[in-house]
Order: sequence, then structure tokens, then C-alpha cells
Amino acid sequence: FDVFKSNGIVPSLSIVPKFINNGKGENSDGSLYPVMSIDNLYSLINYGCDIINHSYSCDDAVYNSSSSYGNVVSDLQKAEQWFVSHGIFTNCFSYPFDIYNTNIRNAVSRFEEYAVRNNNLNFLNDYTTDNLLINKINLSDSNITAVKAQIDSAIANKKWLIITTHSCGAASADDLGSAGIYGKLSSSTITTIINYIKSKSGYRFYTVSDALK
Repeated sequence: FDVFKSNGIVPSLSIVPKFINNGKGENSDGSLYPVMSIDNLYSLINYGCDIINHSYSCDDAVYNSSSSYGNVVSDLQKAEQWFVSHGIFTNCFSYPFDIYNTNIRNAVSRFEEYAVRNNNLNFLNDYTTDNLLINKINLSDSNITAVKAQIDSAIANKKWLIITTHSCGAASADDLGSAGIYGKLSSSTITTIINYIKSKSGYRFYTVSDALK
């Protein structure tokens, strides 16, 4: 978070309630990583961060290519109950693992007005974009050039671009990203992209909620 704050940027946060106040999370190799406390989350909300629903569990047994509508609804009901009980408003969903199908879409539409994912085909958005298929691009240490190209395209075509990160800011690469679909990510990569955007004209930084207004 400090890399955003030091640059005067207020990010959006995709939150998995199951991991809040849960002490430690477990990577696929069995190693543990620290997770956010509710006090940490409230302090970020007070700073101005807006919150995106990233499901209750972020469980690949629930969110996969053959997802059951009922299982997804059950998971999202738990998420809604958690957010409401903690006084946190959400109107946007981030598809776990970027998995999308009709069952997941129909379930999400019951709880959130908007949803975002990376489909690896189109990354830009405008007023014609499907509100449950809003595009994003995932930033990693290995795709800086591709992200820069999308930034240039967004500015040139007057569209908006969501750049997402995953468990960023570790001294080396983060454990979650290094073995998963997001790729390794260091805070220096984020700084590189922020500085690249700031070197351009015709850009504005928004949270996702502000961009959707």
C-alpha cells in the first residue's frame, strides 16, 4: 500500500472476507503468509480506498469452469453478510482466478452491479462495456511492456484501464503470485508503471467506484 500512498494514489482493494483476521494464509506449497486484520482494512477505507468484493472464500472448488450456480450463490451470500455486518459497501465484484461462465455471472448479478476480469483479449473500457464483464489487465514483473502499451492505447483512445496487482510489495516476488496465474510482482514494478503514467498527458487516476460513476 505504501507505494500507492507515497505517489498520492488511492487504490481499490479486492477483499476476500474469509482471510480477514485469519492470522495466516496458506500458499499452495504449504508456506504461510500474513493476512489483513479488520483494523487494517478500516484504516485503508478511512484513507479513501474503495472495496471490491472478491468472493467470500476465493476457493477454486467454488470458482472454476464447471461452477455450480448454487455453490457460487452460497459463497456470495456469506460475503454479503460479512460486508454488511462490518458496515462495508460494495457494488463491484472481481472474479476469482478470472474464471467466468454463465452460472458465475448469474450468481454475481444477484449481489453486485459491476464485475471485473482479465480475459487476455481486450483490456480497455468505455460506456459500451458490459457492466459484468469490465476489463482489467494484471500487472506482473514480466509484462511491464504490455501494460505500458495498454496505457498508451487507453490515453490515445480516451478509454479507461484497470491495472490490477496481487499481493504486491514483497521484497522479492510475492508467494501467491510467483506460483499462480498472476506472475511475480515487486513494488519496484508498480513504481515503474506509476512513473510511466505520470510521464504522460491526458490521464487521471480513479478508484474503480469513481470510474464507474
